[in-house]
Amino acid sequence: MEVKGTDDNELMGKFRKETAVASPPEIVKDAIKFVKEHLDSPVSVYLTERYLINDKKANYKQIAELIKEMENEQPKNGALARLKQYLQSLQKGSIGQSLPKFTAKDLNGNIITNSTLISKNTIICTWASWNDESKEVLLTLNDAAKRNEAKVIGICLDPSPKSVRQYIKENDIVFPNICDGEMMESKLIKTLGLTYIPDNIILNNGKITERRVDVNTLRNRMIKL
Repeated sequence: MEVKGTDDNELMGKFRKETAVASPPEIVKDAIKFVKEHLDSPVSVYLTERYLINDKKANYKQIAELIKEMENEQPKNGALARLKQYLQSLQKGSIGQSLPKFTAKDLNGNIITNSTLISKNTIICTWASWNDESKEVLLTLNDAAKRNEAKVIGICLDPSPKSVRQYIKENDIVFPNICDGEMMESKLIKTLGLTYIPDNIILNNGKITERRVDVNTLRNRMIKL
């Protein structure tokens, strides 16, 4: 089905139609070509993340150059600014590497650092009390934490740590949670490259194995554990 309406919708529809039977490497090449030809389009921002940054063989240097060119054409695009931030964090802590160095306090005043997250099956997740999808992830991971099947660290992006403490108490959340009240401006999530709600990092023995695992996949894994 073709998407019709705004120019951006039509561009997206055209790209999908042209790449409908393309192989993943071909789609990456087509996405790069599209971005270079449409530096002023929000569709290029989406394609950069969807097909370039999330590619297992992502060329971060090339992506950074494309983002720089898009910034010249879309200086006020917030999604592009977040994408740039995400890329910078990925360059510091990409899959196979250790977490970037950080120190934070959880809501009970306990210190959490990158060096403390060295066990198997560790998950760092973002959530917010006003985001239903992230709350579903929170409860799923909480069940796994109660069964000692995963070590979980939550980063709540609510504005009020006090309210978060109450929410955690009411829902019997057993794993540590961090909330600095800075929401999406939190230095911690910028350091870790967490730019969405929900978002996550999967670790094994201190090394990053995956990023941004989708909700259904995460839920199915927890059920099978």
